[in-house]
Amino acid sequence: MLVTGNTMVVGSQLLNNIQEKKVARHKFRKRRNINASKFMAIPGAAPGELTASPFSHPTQLLIMAYGPNGCVEQECKTVEEIHNFTNSWPVVLINVIGLGNVDIIEHIGTQFGIDRLSLEDVLNTGHSPKVEYYEHYIFSIIKGGYLADQLDTEQFSLFLKKNVVIVFEEKPDNSSFVNVRERIRRGIGRIRSCGTDYLYYALLDEVIDRYFPVLDNLNHHLNRIEDDIMARDNKRHPNDIIREIHHTKSDLLLLHRVVWPVSDLIGMLMREETPLITKATRVFLRDCHDHSKQANELVQFYRDTASTLLNTFLAYEGHKTNEIFKILTMVSAIFIPLNFIAGVYGMNFSTEASPFNMPELKWEYGYPFAISLMLLTALFMLLYFKRKGWVTPKSSE
Repeated sequence: MLVTGNTMVVGSQLLNNIQEKKVARHKFRKRRNINASKFMAIPGAAPGELTASPFSHPTQLLIMAYGPNGCVEQECKTVEEIHNFTNSWPVVLINVIGLGNVDIIEHIGTQFGIDRLSLEDVLNTGHSPKVEYYEHYIFSIIKGGYLADQLDTEQFSLFLKKNVVIVFEEKPDNSSFVNVRERIRRGIGRIRSCGTDYLYYALLDEVIDRYFPVLDNLNHHLNRIEDDIMARDNKRHPNDIIREIHHTKSDLLLLHRVVWPVSDLIGMLMREETPLITKATRVFLRDCHDHSKQANELVQFYRDTASTLLNTFLAYEGHKTNEIFKILTMVSAIFIPLNFIAGVYGMNFSTEASPFNMPELKWEYGYPFAISLMLLTALFMLLYFKRKGWVTPKSSE
């Protein structure tokens, strides 16, 4: 069989197009499956049983210890190495990145006296934000949000002890607390001169502050959708716009589930009396509480905006449909009398049998008369429709 070069190119292009369409359909079907990596405990499991998700990342231990005079960072291979920092530095930040190694997590819990029920909550990454008080530590869960192709969340589990803050992160992304780390390295602000409670506040505050860039992106997305809806020359298919609004509403709903409990979490930290949080740090927690309330209000506002955009788009599409039907109805109404006139003159009664039978058939200008009658009838009906206000001029931009 002889195959030319052009035929091979065309066949390759067709194959690529088919594959791209398959990938696009697959991507659309999978797009909203955003909680596939969220792991909950097996139903019926014993309390305190530690089970890691099969999708969990390998576990890393990163240590940052600091005081007023300096700081040090190191990646530890074993849990025992942490003792070298807790015994010689006033504040130690322990980052446990990735929840795949249950032995390391259990060993950390044993070394720092963390209850197994708390460790179980760490591994069950489907929890809502919360805070719990224990005798020697405070345990809190907070969700971070980031927007790429779609909105996704990450659970952060924080333990506040006397001179140690332990943070468990789902994913190996060192940018989660990059601002806090940089402030510690450079000694910016008061973070080096304060204790673990201020570090605990700073970590919570950075997670909350990262909600606002996500909200800005979603707001920009909603504005673009609004421009597409109002654009008269918009060539996008209505189903694409509806699908985009639906995806944005889904992102906002997920973000609402993440942000809404955070205000209560910070409120409990402000109200509960505990020696682990000083009075000076509670002032900063109040500011953190205001940020969480602001983020929650923005999420609710953007959800309402998305619903309004959907209603506006559906109303606009309905209005366009009504305009089309109105034009078709007027055209039909104009042609009804014209069809009647054409039908009358199409009966062809013989004028020889009676002078009353179609005398126009013998007129020299009978055909122009019939056409003129039709035109005058159509013009009269258009003027009548305009007088009634049924014919409106096309609005300008």
